[in-house]
Amino acid sequence: MRFRYITAALLAALLITACGQSEVQADKTEPEEIQTVEINLEPEGTVSEAAAVTEAVTTETTVSEATVTATDTSTEAIATEITSAPEAAATESTVAEVTATEPTVATEVSVYEDRTRFGSLDPASDRVTVQNGFYYESLQPEVMDYIKGVSYPAEDTDVISREDFRYVHVLHIGADGNVHCGELIVNKKIAEDITDIFIKLYEAGYRIEKIKLIDEYNGDDDLSVRDNNTSSFNFRFVAGSKHLSKHSLGMAIDINPLYNPYIVNGKVADWGAPYTDRTKDFPYKMTKDDLCVKLFKQHGFKWGGDCWKNTLDYQHFEKN
Repeated sequence: MRFRYITAALLAALLITACGQSEVQADKTEPEEIQTVEINLEPEGTVSEAAAVTEAVTTETTVSEATVTATDTSTEAIATEITSAPEAAATESTVAEVTATEPTVATEVSVYEDRTRFGSLDPASDRVTVQNGFYYESLQPEVMDYIKGVSYPAEDTDVISREDFRYVHVLHIGADGNVHCGELIVNKKIAEDITDIFIKLYEAGYRIEKIKLIDEYNGDDDLSVRDNNTSSFNFRFVAGSKHLSKHSLGMAIDINPLYNPYIVNGKVADWGAPYTDRTKDFPYKMTKDDLCVKLFKQHGFKWGGDCWKNTLDYQHFEKN
């Protein structure tokens, strides 16, 4: 009887020991969890989707797992290192989209190809450089030789003199969205204003199609307008009158004139007719809220779009 109790106790002890060893063995043979990331590659081999991966808690054996299928069969399709989380990929995508839709904003350029007629002349002794590509100076002999008899009177006159004017060199954003050089001749009284205004327009990415001397069109204002050329000085009379225009004094400038026509008593040149309806949307249109209009008014200019009773000259800015 006593032997049976000992045997039973011994068997029980052996069973408990065996169970304990089994639990320990089970703990030792539990396989380690492995984090995996499934990659879905576009044909170019760029990661298009990645699932979030969480780290295993050290006190437990649970591990989050994300699996995806690689669809690119090329030998170079497998990423050797994945360092960007889904958040980083999303950020890159957002930046790319913003960059693609961001309006053109110009920055100062250190080197530019100067294709203007006189922009490459050696500096005049009184040249004032406000910013790289933006300067004004007195009219050099080469300039006078070119404009005399065209935009400048062939014979001397007491109405104007060479000393009244300044050659202005600017940069601008053209119709193609690229940086171009432009040149103007204006009265010395507004040379600083004009330079400052054009710097601000350039930095804002404002589009001005062309800025050439009126002499490039043989002094013909109509030809310049039809080519949408921005210009200032031209010794001429106001259209349909015997009065000298403010352009004759270099105190006026026309900006993107084709799309901002000159209208007198409801009459307009045929090339400006498509742009008389200012409720329509078209390139280069200037309204009272336009940046160009605001800048000129800030500098004390009058705008032809709102300063006369029976005349609308949307292209025109002048200063007394």
